[in-house]
This record gives sequence, C-alpha cells and structure tokens, in this order.
Amino acid sequence: MATETLTHYVADLNRHNGNGVNPKPARILIVDTELQGIATLRKMLERDFDVQFAYSGTEALSLLDTEELPDLILLEAVMPEVNGFEVCRKIKQNELTGHIPVLLIMDKNNAHDEALGLKAGAADYLIKPFALAITKARIGNYAKQARQERQLKLETIEHRNAREQLQVAGLVYNASSEAMTLTDANNRIMAVNPAFTALTGYSFEEVAGKDPKILGSGRHEDMFFQHMWRSLNSTGKWNGEIWNRHKNGEEYAVRLVINSIYDETGSIHQRVALFSDITEQKRFLSMIQFQANFDELTQLPNRRLFMDRLEHTVKKGQRINRRVGVMYIDLDHFKEVNDTLGHHQGDLLLVEAARRIKNCVRESDTVARLGGDEFTVILDDLHEISNMDRVAQNILDSLSQPFQLDKDEAYVSASIGITLCPDDARSVEDLLKCADQAMYAAKDGGRNSYRTFTADMQESVMMRTRLDKDLRHAQERGQLHIYFQPIVELATGHIHKAEAFLHWRHPELGVISPAVFIPIAEESGTIHGLGEWVFIQAANQARRWRQLPGYEHFQISLNMSPVQFRSNGKDFDSWIRHLHELGLPGNSINVDISEDLLIDTDAITTRKLFLFRDNAIQMAIDNFGSGYSSLSYLKKFDIDFLKIDPSFVRNFEPNSNSYMLAEAMVAMAHKLNLSVIAEGVETKQQSTLLAQLGCDYCQGYLFSKPLPAGEFEQVLTAQ
Repeated sequence: MATETLTHYVADLNRHNGNGVNPKPARILIVDTELQGIATLRKMLERDFDVQFAYSGTEALSLLDTEELPDLILLEAVMPEVNGFEVCRKIKQNELTGHIPVLLIMDKNNAHDEALGLKAGAADYLIKPFALAITKARIGNYAKQARQERQLKLETIEHRNAREQLQVAGLVYNASSEAMTLTDANNRIMAVNPAFTALTGYSFEEVAGKDPKILGSGRHEDMFFQHMWRSLNSTGKWNGEIWNRHKNGEEYAVRLVINSIYDETGSIHQRVALFSDITEQKRFLSMIQFQANFDELTQLPNRRLFMDRLEHTVKKGQRINRRVGVMYIDLDHFKEVNDTLGHHQGDLLLVEAARRIKNCVRESDTVARLGGDEFTVILDDLHEISNMDRVAQNILDSLSQPFQLDKDEAYVSASIGITLCPDDARSVEDLLKCADQAMYAAKDGGRNSYRTFTADMQESVMMRTRLDKDLRHAQERGQLHIYFQPIVELATGHIHKAEAFLHWRHPELGVISPAVFIPIAEESGTIHGLGEWVFIQAANQARRWRQLPGYEHFQISLNMSPVQFRSNGKDFDSWIRHLHELGLPGNSINVDISEDLLIDTDAITTRKLFLFRDNAIQMAIDNFGSGYSSLSYLKKFDIDFLKIDPSFVRNFEPNSNSYMLAEAMVAMAHKLNLSVIAEGVETKQQSTLLAQLGCDYCQGYLFSKPLPAGEFEQVLTAQ
C-alpha cells in the first residue's frame, strides 16, 4: 500500500473509530435505483447504523472518492447504465475501497449472477424480498466484522510505525555524537550510548545501576547541585555547564541537558541526559578573554583591565572616604637593552620587572602593563600618604638591581609618577594624566626617581594647549603631510593597497607623533577638519595611482577616529560627493575603525557606518583581537577586512599563543568571507608563518616604512 494511501486509510479509520472515544455507529452505503428498495432498507437499518444512499453506480463511485468511507456497501446487482457487478469490480480494484465488504442485492437466486458477483469481489448476497430479522443480523455481522478487520489493520500499522520509530531512535541513540544516559526514578543509570563511553572512558557495564555522580570532578560545591535538583524537581529539566572527571582522571567540561519522563500518575519514571565536551571551546574563549584583558608577555592586566579596575577602585574610595594612589612607571634605558641585546632579552627583562613590581605591593593592589616598558600600579585603601613614598622607593630599589637575562646581565632604572584621588583628580582619565605628568617630571629630574604630582606640572597642560592652537593652523601653513605604507598581497607579493599616515612637522618642535596630536584633535574637535583633509588628499592620490597601468583597482586605507563617527552634525556626505566628482568607486577607499566603535554603536554611528556600506566604501577592523570582539557586528556592518594587531605578530612563533590565536582569526575571517591584513610585520619569519596560515595581506617595516607620495609612486612604477 502506497504511503499516501496508507495515511488516508489510517486517518479514515481513526474517524470511523472516533479515535477510541465513543465509537461511531457503523456506516452503510446503500446503492439502488429503486426508491422502494432504498426505503425498505432505510427503515430496517437507520436505528442502528449510519445510513448513506446513492441512486446509481456512478453516484456511488463518486461518493467513495469524496466522502468518508463506509464500513459496508449494499449494492443492487441490476441497474441501468453501470450495473452492480461492474461497480463492485471497480470498488475492489481501488486501493482505498478494496477492503470494504460488498453485499449484492438480487431479486432471485441465480447461479450465473452469483458466480459473476463473486468473481467481481462481492462478499455475499441479499435476496428480495428481505427477511427482515435475518437480513438485519447478516448486515450487522458483516459491518462488525469489517470494523474489526479495519481495527486490526490499524493496530498492525501503528505497531509497525512504533517499531520503525524505535529503530530510528536506536540509530540516533547509537550514532549521536552527544553522550546520553538514561536513569531510573532513583537516579540509577539504566543505559548509555557509545558516545558516552568515548567521552567518559566508562563502559555501560562499569556504570550500570550507579549514580551519575560517579562522573563528578569535585569542582562544584553542594550549592551547585542543590540548584540543579531544585530545577529538576520543579520543572523536570535542567541545562548548564558542568565539570566531569574522565575514567583516566582528566577533568573536562560539558554542556549538559537533563529532561524528565513521567508515568501516568505524574511521578518521575526516567530521566534522559545529553552532554557534549566543550573543554576546547572554553579553553579558546578563556584564551581570547585573557588576551583582551591581560598582557600576554607579563600576564599582568592590560590597559583595558587597568582602566576598569581603577574606575571601580575610585568609586569604592569615594564611598568609604579613602584615598586611592596611582603610580605610572616607565623603565629607564630599556630601549638600549632592546637595541643591544635583542627583543628576546628585552622581553625577559619586562617579565622580571613585572614580577619585582608585584612583589613590592599588596595582593589587593593592581599592577598593570600599559604597553612597551610602561607599568601602572593602583594602591587601594590608602591610610597614610607616606605609604606611597615607601612603595615607590621599594620599586626603585628593586628595579635598580641587575637583571640576569640568560647569559647576559642588564641594568635599568625607573621613573615613577604618583598621583592621589581625590586630591589631584577624581576621574580615571585625569588621574592617569596626572600620574603620567609626574612620571615625566621624574625623568626630567634625572630618572631613577619618583615624583608626586603638583600644580607646577600643569606646564605640560600648557604645552597641550599650545599644540592644540598650532594644530588648528598646521594644514594652512603646510606643516601636514600624508605618508603611505604599502600593504602587500602575500600570495603574489604585489602592492595594490596602501595605508595613509598623517605627519605633522612643527617648525619649532620638529616631528610630532600622531599619538600626541591625535588625542588633542579628538578632544578639541579639530579631528573632523583634519579627517576631511586627509580623505581629500587620499582620494586624489588614489585617482592618480589608479591611472597607472596595472593599478586600476588601487585602494587607500584611512585610520578614522571614533570621534568622527560619534559627533552629530558631522556626516560624510561630502566624502561621497568628492568620490563621485573624481569618478572613483567607493571601494577605492577603505576606512580602518576600532572594535570598540562597533560594540558601542549609537544611532549616529550606525547611520554613518551604513552610509559607507551603502556606497561601497570598504571597512576594516583595526587591531582586531586586542579588544572585545563581536562577530554579529562584522556581518551587520558588512566589514571587509580584519587587521591583526601587531601585538600578535611581535612574538610570532609556531605553536605560540599568538600563532594559535592568529590562526583562529584567519580561519574565522575566511569563514565569514573577510580578508585578513597583518600589521607590524618586521621579519621574514613572521611573513612566512602568516602566509602558512593563509593570511591575505601584510604591512610593516619588513616591506617598507611609510613613504611620501612621490617615493611611494616610485615603488609602484618599479613594481
């Protein structure tokens, strides 16, 4: 029987049986062309049966196609048009109706007609005139028998379906990659699947009849399991993460889901648990989180975590009316160690310096590495200001001791700036500025010393004010210049991209680092004018280089400040117009933005990002991996490139944490159809390893330093 026919048959039988509740009376279809014959049978049957009528063979066949099927058919043998024998034959040949018994109605006994009817599939005959009691009893017996046969077929079908479902469930149970356990009402293991044995190391024979706590790692306190059982007893289910112990003693983490099966009384009958190994996943996430909050080299909190802890400490100090001390520590002569002994020895020195600084403070205090050779310390809950002096002097004494770096010996000292909250400042940013100014005062004072912030140090603020003023006129005075650093395609070695850098050559102060003047521009708002000027210069240059043979698709990347996106009233529509005026497509420009900008987007920022996206200007996440990453935003804003932070590349060696993280970033980016650019590439080994990972582009001093436009063009024409 075909699937569709079987489904129709089962559904029809369920309707006839009322799904087991208050079964309907048997349905009988009477087919006769004579009204008198129909009237006689109707009077005889309608009290005990659901009677349906058809006044011709054609009508009967039509009803069987469209109406609910009867349990029994009473069919006049001799009819005009289509006789009863032919109708009976068609009923029996139909898959849907062939099981319905047919009783032929005849006017007299006739051997020839009886043989013809039986050959057509009739079950029996009724001879007119009817003996009412006998005829009714015979019809009732046939209807009852038909219904019993249909019920038996239904039960057979349901049994077969149940058996197939059990087979499928068994296949899933045995083939599933998730470990499964079945426990009884007393929480004793009744069954496990092969994945359970693969994950835990235990065979079914070893755990049968035992409590699942045999898998326990001992990591979780009683309160954890009390919450679990409270949920199971109240809702019948629980899901979460839990640490288990393998048969060999190794601990592993799983994602566990438990569901309960109840009996007819509502009591627990069995529980099914599914769990899968998430140890590697947790290890990778932990690595990412550590990288976002801690310095990989020294294992100290990084700038992000330092600022977060300082903010909490300041708030706590304000709440309990206690001072908070901040130290800014810069190692003296560290560059000389790096330059003479090499980066490896310099890294060893930084690790040892971090250890010595930590040994000089309490465990409740925070020591962080902001970057390079700069460290910070948060001294919480200061009772006496003199404690700051004592700690600072201990740090100076410790750092002035010789550093044994393998076979080399090195000497450094430190310059320390100290500030107090709330005496000198109350905000986190201002405290760090004060400590930084005090540290520079210590350097100016001869180094290997500490200074506490004073009002006199405001002179640096005055310098900042001067720079702000001079920066506002730097462009019109011809002091600003754009330099370009090649971005090299690793697979071919070709240069089809460049990153633009802004240089400020002050007539009196010389070259001023962007790290100095960009924060000033952001704070004063001049960043918007600077940004537009840089964009116009870059777009004009892109047009020129795209006219060179072989560089029709050349692209220039621009670093953009979050301030440019977050300021209302400063849109980039003029940028789009300028590209149109130059006849340039949007993808001639790429903008580099920070991870923080994407994570902390408001309506203004979102509108500007969508403006770039809708006009085909490409976007890259700068220094990816150094902050909090959100994959959803990569797709939402149609990001094109991920730029691996130089901190990952700096200590790039096979199987190092940086290497594995970079490998994960490249794989993830390519899965999302993003290209990857590695920044800060300085050695051939770094380039080779990045190529092995499938990194698309590299930039750094290995290939070229940033160059003026004229020199950069010479590189392009030479290529």
